[in-house]
Amino acid sequence: MMSIRTKLLVVFLGLAITPTILAGFHTYRVARRALEQRIGQDIQQQAARVMGEIDRMVFERYRDVQIWVHDPIMENLLDRDAHQRVTDFLRLRQSLSRGYLAIFCLTPQGEVVAATDASLIGRSFADTSWVQQAVASDQVIILGPEKLALTGDYTLSFVANIQSGSSSLATRETAQEAAGAGAAASRTDPAPQTTGILVALVSWSEILNLVNTVSILGELGQSKAAYALLVDARGVVLTQPYFEQRDLILQQNLQTAGLRSATLAAAGRVGYVVEPGLYGALKLIGFAPSQGYREYRGLGWSMLIFQRLDEAFQPIKVLQTQSLITGILLMLPMLLAVYSLSRGIIRPITQLTSATRAIAKGALAHRVTMRSRDELGVLAEAFNKMAEDLDRAAEAERRRAQEQAQLNAELTKEIAGRQQAEGKLRDYASQLERSNKELDDFTYIVSHDLKEPLRSLDAFSKFVAEDYGDRLDDEGRGYLQRIRTNAKRMQQLIEDLLAVSRLSQRPNELQTVKVQELIDEVQQRLEYAIQEKHVQLLVEGELPVLVCDRIRLTEVFANLVSNAIKYNDKPACRIEIDCRTTESEYEFAVKDNGPGIEPQYHQKIFEIFQRLGRKEEQEGTGVGLAIVKKVVELHHGRIWVDSTVGVGTTFYFTIPKEEDVIRGKKKLGEILIGKQLITQADLDQALAEQQRLERGGQAS
Repeated sequence: MMSIRTKLLVVFLGLAITPTILAGFHTYRVARRALEQRIGQDIQQQAARVMGEIDRMVFERYRDVQIWVHDPIMENLLDRDAHQRVTDFLRLRQSLSRGYLAIFCLTPQGEVVAATDASLIGRSFADTSWVQQAVASDQVIILGPEKLALTGDYTLSFVANIQSGSSSLATRETAQEAAGAGAAASRTDPAPQTTGILVALVSWSEILNLVNTVSILGELGQSKAAYALLVDARGVVLTQPYFEQRDLILQQNLQTAGLRSATLAAAGRVGYVVEPGLYGALKLIGFAPSQGYREYRGLGWSMLIFQRLDEAFQPIKVLQTQSLITGILLMLPMLLAVYSLSRGIIRPITQLTSATRAIAKGALAHRVTMRSRDELGVLAEAFNKMAEDLDRAAEAERRRAQEQAQLNAELTKEIAGRQQAEGKLRDYASQLERSNKELDDFTYIVSHDLKEPLRSLDAFSKFVAEDYGDRLDDEGRGYLQRIRTNAKRMQQLIEDLLAVSRLSQRPNELQTVKVQELIDEVQQRLEYAIQEKHVQLLVEGELPVLVCDRIRLTEVFANLVSNAIKYNDKPACRIEIDCRTTESEYEFAVKDNGPGIEPQYHQKIFEIFQRLGRKEEQEGTGVGLAIVKKVVELHHGRIWVDSTVGVGTTFYFTIPKEEDVIRGKKKLGEILIGKQLITQADLDQALAEQQRLERGGQAS
């Protein structure tokens, strides 16, 4: 365990060393940044200079080919007698200019008719891209570098279209430029025709020599620590250092390899970055794109110069070593001063240590006596104040623990009451389930017992009509028909009563439904009635997707649409279905242009067996709207009607958006209030007490 003196020595030593280290680190970073910037700018400028030399060299070859194409001797290329003169001309130009491996002329069909190398004459290049590209362009085309079987080495190809009249046209353009007229060629001049193709092959070693002889930071030779590369616009390497044994040309892609410098150069940026090079180690990479030369716009190439970081920052390492030695020498006097100072601090701290141990053992009344007025005296006063605060806090904690125990007892009692209430709720639910089952069984038995006499009544009436119909007069047969009609009506009433009673007893599963599919199903079900009355059924806007009882919601739409068709008195029946979305529910509307409903019947029509008009005028039992209302209420929605007599009627109903609302889920407090087991005041008081306990727990 370290003593206080040792700790003070460590602390003061750290305080003394930290500024020195920070200052040295800051100096090192500033020097490193400055050196990096200077070296980066140097190799960036070097890259731009070499790229400029390459652009100038390519331009010179570009200009040579441009001049040769427009020479008058080229106009007679199609004349066999002129082939030797063209050959002599090309050989003279090759001897006057260095770097040309071969120069030759092709016919538009790709056959060599004149060449500096006699072995090329008569050879066909029709299958090369030179012919098609040259014929389609009036500019000098530069291809490569590419390794040609013709030369056996990487070659840069310059290809140009030879046109009839090109020399005279060039002469006129030169004269116009000299005169400053700027006028266009005469409109009466004939259009130039392609007479041949000029191809000049330049050795790629010319470019390699420029790149591999770059002086990097004063070093003429290149190695893996410092080297230069030429890349194209896609980041493909076009040159390779002399020390590299592998063939990198057209084999390595720096952009694919993730070099940001190649990407920036391809985007036309000039600068430098620090990133790994081809050989793994971090490099300072300067880059510059091609800027072209005069009217030559460049080929999108870029020059990258790589300099290894550890060699570039060698002067910084020397400075770092010297700074470390100087810092160590400065620390020795500081250690002596700190040791002397620590001796005067140990005794007061020992007293504070003893007092702290006493407080830790529970003697909160213990205090420190110290007469010094320095910082240690202030520390002793603060310690005594802390002991007093701890004493008061301990007393407050004891009181709070007592209150907490009392609240816990009350909470336990309340939980027991709630558990008792939940037990009563479960018993009530069980009783309700048994009652529903008994009611369901009773309904089935009653309906069966009621329908059996009705079926007998209908059957015997039918037998009487069939066997004794000829003995009865018209009035008698009418009575029999009324008996059968009312028997069937009574059977339908019983079926509708069963349907109403089973709505809440046998709920279907809720599912996600597209309302448009329900409308399509209703339209198919009522297809005969729709066609018979020429009904126009319209859906306004887009209907939603919601959670509901699919079968029963289909019955809602079927009842409303069926009633709109059944009671419509217009020659052209029109029914519109619309939906409006609110914050918490979907509001549907089914509108028709029927006779309308008087205001005093707007509520009555939703009661069971309530019908408007005489019963014999319209079919039905008066249960449909009662079922509609029941289904909507089972979804915890609302239904109402808006009607104008003689104009039409609109039925509105709502379906909640949330599935929990449709299922009727409630919180425990709401259930207890609904069963009158507690009051709203009891619930509010319990919630307020719960919030108070939570705030007290957070404060502690």
